Amino acid sequence: MTRFVMVFAVPVLALVASAKTYDVKVFEPITVNGKTVQPGECKANVEGAAMTLKCGKVTVDSAVKVEQSVEKFRSTSMKYEPINGRNYLREVRIGGTNMKLVLDTDVSQTAGSPSSESAGTARP
Repeated sequence: MTRFVMVFAVPVLALVASAKTYDVKVFEPITVNGKTVQPGECKANVEGAAMTLKCGKVTVDSAVKVEQSVEKFRSTSMKYEPINGRNYLREVRIGGTNMKLVLDTDVSQTAGSPSSESAGTARP
């Protein structure tokens, strides 16, 4: 019985740890880890606690915290924070899932900076 559980657990863990790629659309310039990403079609590759955002020739890596929402998101949206004229990406909500990717960034918080959302679409 112990062998059966171990053999069964290994493939399940491998499946959970595998990377997923999502199509996302950026509607206005955003900043991720100091790099500016221009509007357009992008691919977000998520593996564990890391996300790679590829938009045209620009590729940006970022640490993320994967969180689960109570309800599924209807469409993909990006939450960003405007600071000093730049939109800093804070999270990506993956449409059709209840998964939210919260970026681990060190941009200093400024008082009174409202957050904004930009809706898009995702195809897992």
